[in-house]
Amino acid sequence: MAKFSVPLQKVERHNLNLRQHLARLGRKSLSFSNRWSCMTKSVGHYLEQ
Repeated sequence: MAKFSVPLQKVERHNLNLRQHLARLGRKSLSFSNRWSCMTKSVGHYLEQ
């Protein structure tokens, strides 16, 4: 056992959020931004946190 424990649900949720926010960089159809400004604001907002 590790000395510290992080609930698996929190780790998986963080991974999901990261994939969804950065999917715009991969040009997937569900997360595609029509405007460059919208894409930079979305990705920039996530990276500032």
